[in-house]
Order: sequence, then structure tokens, then C-alpha cells
Amino acid sequence: HTYDIIFMDVAMPVMSGIDALHEIRDLADESLQDIPIIAMTEDAIGQDSDDLLDEGFSDVIVKPMDIETLALIVKRFIPQNKIKYRSNDVAQYIAESRYKEGLTSLTKFLDVEETLERIGGNIEVYNKLITTFYKQNQSVPEELQPLLQTNYRGFRNRIHSIRMGCINIGAQSLGEMLLRFEAAINIANRDYVKNNLPDFINELSELLELLQQYLQFVSEQQGIIDNTMVGTNQKAEPELKEAEHYNPNSSLDETNFRATEEGRFDDENHNSDDHDSNESENLSTAAEDVVLTEGVAEQNEEENVRVISIEDLKKLEASLDEQDLAGAVTIYNEITTHKYGADDTDFLNVLGDSLIAKDYDQIRDLVSTYLALKSS
Repeated sequence: HTYDIIFMDVAMPVMSGIDALHEIRDLADESLQDIPIIAMTEDAIGQDSDDLLDEGFSDVIVKPMDIETLALIVKRFIPQNKIKYRSNDVAQYIAESRYKEGLTSLTKFLDVEETLERIGGNIEVYNKLITTFYKQNQSVPEELQPLLQTNYRGFRNRIHSIRMGCINIGAQSLGEMLLRFEAAINIANRDYVKNNLPDFINELSELLELLQQYLQFVSEQQGIIDNTMVGTNQKAEPELKEAEHYNPNSSLDETNFRATEEGRFDDENHNSDDHDSNESENLSTAAEDVVLTEGVAEQNEEENVRVISIEDLKKLEASLDEQDLAGAVTIYNEITTHKYGADDTDFLNVLGDSLIAKDYDQIRDLVSTYLALKSS
């Protein structure tokens, strides 16, 4: 392995950090003569920092480490082209993004900044949520009035699903309208719903038209490098893809996961394919793919629809903390054997894409954010 920096605990049980430092410097490998070695100590007073620097350490940091001090040390010693920055200023992130023009147009209806802040500042994830919302609701303006007249229970379920989607994309105004509809339904005030539904449909229609224009704009930006949140290395965040193949680590060699476009957890096409006829082909490519199993079946029966449990989300988080992609995929596949509501479906769609892309930062942000929302 080639290392850019070493953090060395001064007080180790078998060999002290100072002795280990000297052993490293005495090795024949010339690259180790100049590699930055940072002393970690719990006692910066008792073990004088100048003494540690005289021993040959490049710098000293006190435990427990302060994140800002750690960042300064990394920035000082690591080549700038290897550092990936992540901005905490969502407004600046948007302003520097290739999607700036389109995102600005969405602010008429959507709280873009707040929503991006909630999902960790990842515009690609936000675009996926918008795509899902648009696909699921583009026919709603024509469906709601007839549904209200012929299937009141179905109407109630539909507006709840739409409201969850509104929360996901930051459509606060529409979400509040739908919340009032649900409250009116709960007290059997159909007149309120009937009288105010036309205004909601008009506003939703405007939003859907805007989202259609935005998604067209997004498609035109594909392939353009976005330098936001990646600092000086000029490396773009990975594009979300339906399936991305790669050579897995040894821990994934025996997972036998499968990746096909049809196998994604997709709210618009829940019909399962026949696995048996393709099983031999699937197994032949298993060692080359990080693969997600089939998504859940069609949500025809309301009583069979589940909610993703906090326990499952914590299991996902634990696997990611251990950098265990295979474990996370296994848990994901177990979760997607059940039926879920619209908000959980949106989350699973985006998480599935991120798992296939093997983007640990994005996956971790997604799971942590959704766990926080579920726990609140």
C-alpha cells in the first residue's frame, strides 16, 4: 500500500509511537523517509510537543481529536488534488452547480435549500426524488376528481401518498393543502375537499409542468462536470445509474447478487420477472456485479403495506459504518421483499441506485437522514 499520511499513537502497549516512528524512518523504502507522521497524544503538556517534533514527527494532535484541527492537518500535508471538500453552505453549492438555473426555477413551488440540507446536499439524490414524484403523479390532475366521486377511500389514500411525495421534494404549500384535506376527511367534511380540490389541482398542474421542464433541463446537463463540493480535485460526483458494474472486493465475491434494470425497486413497474428461466445467466455474472434483488410486489392491498422499521435502518447504518457494502446490500434486499408506502418507496429507489454506484458517502447520508426523519 502507498500512504499519504500516518497518524501515530504515542502511547502504544508493545512499541511506543516514538520507537515505531524511528522504525519507519529506518526502512529502506525512500517514500517513507518523508511521509507525514502525526503524533497523537492525550497529554500535550506532559509530553511536550516540541520534544515530539524533535523526535521526527511532522505534527502533533491531542486526543480526543478536534475535527477542525484534524482538517487543518490533513489540508496541510495531503496533496490538494486528493482532498474532497464538502460545502456546508447549500446556497453556495446551488450557485456553483451545473443545475443552478433549473434549481432556481423550482423555488417558485419548492423549498429547494431546506430539502437539499435535509438530504445531505446531494443534488443527484434530489433529482431522483423529483423524477419519482413526477412519474408517480403526472396523471393525478385528471384522476382526483373522478376518484373523489367514485372511491372516497381510494381518494384519501391517494392524497396521503401525494403529500408524502410533496414532503420529499420540498413542496411545502401543496403538502399543507393536502394535510388540510386529510383533516377534513377525518371529520367527514367532504364539502371542504370538494370546494378546494380545484385550486389544489391547478397548483399541482403548474408544479408538474415546472418539474417536466426541470427534468428536461437536467437531461441536457448530463456529462457536464460539476465542481461543487469536490474542491480542487475537479472530480465530479458519480452519476446515478440504473446499474453500474465493477470488480468487487473479495468480501463480495460470494454474494451472488444480481443487477438488472428490471430488478430495481421501481414504483411504476412492480411486476416480478420469472427468475428461474434466467437463473443460470444471473449466476454467471454474479461475481462481477453489486446487485439488488427484485423490488416489492404491487401494492394492491393496503393492509399488506409496511413501514421501513427504525431497526432495519440502524442495521443498514451499522453495515455502512463498517464499510460493509455486501452486508448493506443484503439488508436492502431483505427490506425490499415487502410492500411499502410512497415515501418509503422513494427512499428505496434512491438508495438502490446509490448502492449500485457504490457511493459510500451518498449511501451513508441517505440512511442517516432517513433514520433521523423516522426517529423524530
